[in-house]
Amino acid sequence: MLQRPFAGQSTAAGKIAPCKVLVVGAGVAGLAAIQQAKSLNAVVSAFDVRTVAKEQVQAMRATFLDVPYKEEGAGSGGYAKEMSPQWFEAAFKMLTEECKKTNVIITTALIPGRPAPKLIKKYMVEAMPEGSVIVDLASEAGGNCEVTVPGQVIKHGGVTVIGYTDMPSRLGNTASTLFGNNVTQLLLSMADKNNKYVVDLQDEAVRSMLVVNAGEKLPPYVPPPQAPAAPKMNFAESKAAAAAAADPKKDTMNDALKSTAIGGALLATGAMVPTASLLSTFALSIWVGSQAVRGVSHALHSPLMSITNAISGMTIVGGMLQLGGGLYPTNTAQVLATTAVTLSAVNLAG
Repeated sequence: MLQRPFAGQSTAAGKIAPCKVLVVGAGVAGLAAIQQAKSLNAVVSAFDVRTVAKEQVQAMRATFLDVPYKEEGAGSGGYAKEMSPQWFEAAFKMLTEECKKTNVIITTALIPGRPAPKLIKKYMVEAMPEGSVIVDLASEAGGNCEVTVPGQVIKHGGVTVIGYTDMPSRLGNTASTLFGNNVTQLLLSMADKNNKYVVDLQDEAVRSMLVVNAGEKLPPYVPPPQAPAAPKMNFAESKAAAAAAADPKKDTMNDALKSTAIGGALLATGAMVPTASLLSTFALSIWVGSQAVRGVSHALHSPLMSITNAISGMTIVGGMLQLGGGLYPTNTAQVLATTAVTLSAVNLAG
């Protein structure tokens, strides 16, 4: 159905840019779609109302699309909740621009007990490039795309919209394997230290699907309360709050104090030099020494050892220049030089 390759290609006739894929809803199905599209070398971006999905999307080396409106969309059970009209308005503007350059859209956004949210509007579909494809995996609940016809594959302009409602039955072997693995892992998790079957009512996964236990009917499961949501702010308010948090006067004062401290330390060091010409020699030696250390090849046991040996060699040379040729040190500079030569020699000998 898609009339172009997923991966970019360079041929004698010219270059083909990689296919751009947008995954709407980064849950289990969405993350699987991202993985598959990335394995085909497509450029993948993803969108989800839950901020916790951002880290998961980025971990798969895909781009997460942030809506410029701060509102948390995580609901109970790991699913999304219904968002405010202001959030939808900001999201539609972002998705419209994204659809103009997207070749494939895969939608998986669902809200338990509610129709699937219409995130891909008719005008967004019409803005997509000719020959694009939309796979609406939420079509069983009405679909995330406004032009989706549940159970059918249709053409809207130059875009193919797939609205199959029986995707699991079209992949019978795979669906059975995955479902069987889920059931197996659930039963294996319901075992104590002695590998005996135990119904743990404190286990959220077990309790949420339990109706009767040991012949006793249980009350309906109530999920634990969610953490209080942060107060809602629109984009302008959040931008103003970020600007207020940054204090230009404080930042400027900190920079000035750091510069003053560094400059004062350098000035004090220069004042302690007995001969003015030694200051330029000192600065030149620092530059020469750093270049010498950086140019050392890592030919010994480790890069760390080769660099420390190079530093020790430079300190020995510098110390020998300050020794003065006597049998024992006669001033502070010669004492320091003797110490430098001794410690560097110990390091090299080791």
